[in-house]
Amino acid sequence: MAVAVAAGQMLGRYKLTAELGSGSFGAVWLAEDSWLNKRVALKIPHNQKMDFNKLLAEPKLMAALDHPHIIKLLTVEKTGEVMYMVMEFIEGRSLRERLNKGPLPLPEAVEIARSILDALAHAHAKGVVHRDLKPANILLTEQKGLKITDFGTAHALGSGEETVAAGTLFYMPKEQLLGRASPASDIYSVGVLLFEMLTGKLPFFDDTGAKVIQKILGNEAPPDAHRVNPAVPPELAAIVRRALERDLTRRYRRAEEMLEALDGWKAGKAQPEAPAPPPVPHPAYEKFSRKAPPMANALGRTHAWVHRASWGGRGKGEGQLMLPVAIAVGSDGRVFVTDAIRCHVMIFSREGKALGRIGSEGTLMEEGIRFLNPTAIASDGQGRLWVADTKNCRMQALTVEGKSLHTFGRPLVVVGLHEEPGVVGFNFPRGVAVDESEGVVYVADSGNNRLKAFSVEGAPIQTFGTRGERPGEFIAPLGLAVGTGGRLYVADSENFRVQVFERGFRYVATIGRRGVGPGEFARPLTGLAVTVNEELIVCDDTDRMSAFAADGSFAGYVSGPRSGGGGGIPKYYAAAFADGEDLLAVDENGCQVHRFQWTAREGAQP
Repeated sequence: MAVAVAAGQMLGRYKLTAELGSGSFGAVWLAEDSWLNKRVALKIPHNQKMDFNKLLAEPKLMAALDHPHIIKLLTVEKTGEVMYMVMEFIEGRSLRERLNKGPLPLPEAVEIARSILDALAHAHAKGVVHRDLKPANILLTEQKGLKITDFGTAHALGSGEETVAAGTLFYMPKEQLLGRASPASDIYSVGVLLFEMLTGKLPFFDDTGAKVIQKILGNEAPPDAHRVNPAVPPELAAIVRRALERDLTRRYRRAEEMLEALDGWKAGKAQPEAPAPPPVPHPAYEKFSRKAPPMANALGRTHAWVHRASWGGRGKGEGQLMLPVAIAVGSDGRVFVTDAIRCHVMIFSREGKALGRIGSEGTLMEEGIRFLNPTAIASDGQGRLWVADTKNCRMQALTVEGKSLHTFGRPLVVVGLHEEPGVVGFNFPRGVAVDESEGVVYVADSGNNRLKAFSVEGAPIQTFGTRGERPGEFIAPLGLAVGTGGRLYVADSENFRVQVFERGFRYVATIGRRGVGPGEFARPLTGLAVTVNEELIVCDDTDRMSAFAADGSFAGYVSGPRSGGGGGIPKYYAAAFADGEDLLAVDENGCQVHRFQWTAREGAQP
């Protein structure tokens, strides 16, 4: 229920004089500070019965911001049962009022966009995404400046709260509509604002919200401002079009990038087009993506994983390994193995021939790629790899040729028992998996018992989990795997189980438990692999791997030679599927890679 206030009413030392506007979260009033004889703006939340921490969410975010183009928070007060924010009062009018009269002169529109981007660069650096940039929230001052207002739907990156689809429909990009806002989402909103200022129209408009959503989620190319208004130079229209890209890999990644583009255009410098779309999958990828023959959910199945080959061995020579702990198969069919001691990623052919390495000693290495302790690796069908480094607490994205794409993350800062707001950090990242169809990279942050989801560009999407034994809780999560339907499989290591989630971390099921029998685990889990038919292989650092059918029932064991490359018993630490018929597993003890094939048992009846 909205709090009842009226003009002339006193709230503490502030006298309300006129309502300036009202939104979904609260109403903004012009008030007089009776102590200082100064006009201020009071934002009064409608729902005063809301949890007090939620009421403080917006002022906490605003308190971290100090920029000339962001409305300034002076303090937060509470009079009786009414909590309110005290903000600076700025004479002026909203950009919406200005746009109601038609398009803006080109220089004015560009300068407004520049000021907004300058403010966003500051906010994003502080870990704050606005999520509701629209003309009504841009205040144009009498001194020809501007202020961004209304952080009621703003979101703190890395805060752990679930990101919902908040904002105003016409100004929301696809990922925000799907509940995964990131700094690039604000840049899209700036693109919409600039398009509207230059043309007087919205890029995606319809009379019904459902049709607008279809246009935002669809495949239609971003509109060209030059075609709508020929007075807009094609070079400027290209900048706007790139800001409106649905694909995050083609949109400006940072506010500074779009700001630099606008400054370059003003200076007469040619601007690059949006980067090319991600490469199409390697021709061999279709072969490796074909459906695997299903396992039976009984020990008496007619097929089995049969050991076919091994390669590697302990040492520092060509093709040798010192501590292999993770494995992935690239889109071109090559095999990538992380060596935690030698601090690089070894590359092999499917037949086990050493092809090179990526890292500090690598011949296939771009200058600057350095691993301190690479312990997890994942690949996708677009020729990309993601490597988790537990020692420097960073994720490295690179191509299968060893070229660096970007890095994200840093050592986690913890305040009390909570992560520092706005910090995208890790405390011992040990697992990584990619949901290629949704463009999501999952990281298992073992040191703080959480899962973290990012876009493929490294923008944080969601943090999930805590320490515990209930569904959705973890103790040292390690291996991750993604099924073809987007299901996420988590090796909940020291709970001796695998937890299964739908997209958005919606719990589905638990597979396995502690014990020594079939389908049970006597040691903490380490690695996972899942086929396109949702059949699961689980490693627990022993001499055999457990296989589970798609329904979660135990389907048998996978075991290889009784002695590893170093003469000891194998300990399978991680696995990956190279084909529907090939399973690759790293042997931590023997420093080898073992290849198994799904083969009909001799004498089995068809």
